[in-house]
Amino acid sequence: MGALTVSQRIQKAHFSVMGHRNFKLLSSVLLIGDVVILKKGDERYSTVKTAATNGKDVWYNYDYVHSLTDAELYFLVIHENLHKAFKHLIIWRDLFKLDAAIANMALDYVINYLIVHWEQAVSVHERLGVQMPKGGMYDKRFKDDNPKKVFDILWEEREQGKNQEGVGEAMQGFDDHLWEEADALSESEQTDLQKTMDDALRQGIYLAGKQGCTVVQDVNKLLASKVDWVNVLYQFVNNIKAGYTNVTFSRPNRRFIAQDIYMPSSYDDSVRALGVFSDISASVTCDKTLLTQFVTEIKKIATDMKPEKLHVAYWDSEVERVEAYTDGEYDELESLTKPSGGGGTDPRCVTSYIKNGTVDYDAIIMLTDGYVSNWGDWEGINTPVLWMVVGSDKKPSHGTVVNI
Repeated sequence: MGALTVSQRIQKAHFSVMGHRNFKLLSSVLLIGDVVILKKGDERYSTVKTAATNGKDVWYNYDYVHSLTDAELYFLVIHENLHKAFKHLIIWRDLFKLDAAIANMALDYVINYLIVHWEQAVSVHERLGVQMPKGGMYDKRFKDDNPKKVFDILWEEREQGKNQEGVGEAMQGFDDHLWEEADALSESEQTDLQKTMDDALRQGIYLAGKQGCTVVQDVNKLLASKVDWVNVLYQFVNNIKAGYTNVTFSRPNRRFIAQDIYMPSSYDDSVRALGVFSDISASVTCDKTLLTQFVTEIKKIATDMKPEKLHVAYWDSEVERVEAYTDGEYDELESLTKPSGGGGTDPRCVTSYIKNGTVDYDAIIMLTDGYVSNWGDWEGINTPVLWMVVGSDKKPSHGTVVNI
């Protein structure tokens, strides 16, 4: 029998992955989308030099696959299908818009660590036998990290000049991520694709679990969260910032008011006032990890967006404590903030505080466990609101909602 063709080798890799107990969880994911082999003369051959995915389909460069060992090809197939399974190109598209190169690196660091970890989770004689192709991104620092956290670290390291050469093509991994194609999907298409991937991964987890898969718990953790709330948080504040224009009628030009002329004022794209209101009931504050992460993300948003004012308020049945910060204090937010209070949970105290206050917030972020009988009277408050509801499927009728 002669040597296998590239097509046959890819098929063999698929079957081998589907048959291994620690990678069987990708069985259904592998069946979703098209697998395209690119040869010289094909439209994408010159642009996809290794492999690529748009979150559903996968393209393989014929010559690149031909150069790989079976162990490297197994790794490549798993890598592309983990991008699909974890819906990376949909969930993290905002990172791509910030910096495509760093986003690519962050996703690959997370995936490659998992592949190496899962391969080593069984004894040597039980392993599939995978090897990361040359150029792959791998760093033990990023154990159990999500792409957003890795992105922030890589971004900060570049800003500090730790990567003197910058993020070049050679540092972006061994595959391509077709962000533009994923972003071109309609909202309903993206929703359908995410559901399809979730269902496929759950089917795979069920099969793998029955056959003694040792890494099911790792994937269950990734599926447990209904959405990645960190990404939703950043989408929310970025949309607020992007919505600004050079002029606005919401803040009339004061020079003309005295003349009874209603003219818009001009302003830059900075956020003037951001209000963060955190429920301090037991189910929120007892989860110190979540509250710490929430404060960390608020700090990151503040240092990135540099609002003129940041109010962090803690509430139960009353607004118990309001902390005011300005640029220059944001770096110390984690050590400065002092959650205090306790008792019932009544968001009406927040809406009352906002209506009776003197601050015109550009955006409001609410953190709560959702155990409320009344979501507050938001009539007359036109400020965009993001609710982050912890441990509950409840959804307020006003604002954007993310259930954590």
